[in-house]
Amino acid sequence: MSVGADCDGSAVSRPELLIAISILFLIEVNHLKWIIWNHWDCKHCGVVHRQCQCKDTPKWMLFL
Repeated sequence: MSVGADCDGSAVSRPELLIAISILFLIEVNHLKWIIWNHWDCKHCGVVHRQCQCKDTPKWMLFL
């Protein structure tokens, strides 16, 4: 028996697929935001954005 023998791609409806892709997209956007917030340095003070005191944090990060 092969691994994918019981998988039927037609069992997933288009709205379910759209919801799943949308959720995965939102998770990835939040993951990238977390990486920028915790690991990238501020271009003005050189400190990680999470610990930055110069408040030069990009506004788009606060909205996402």
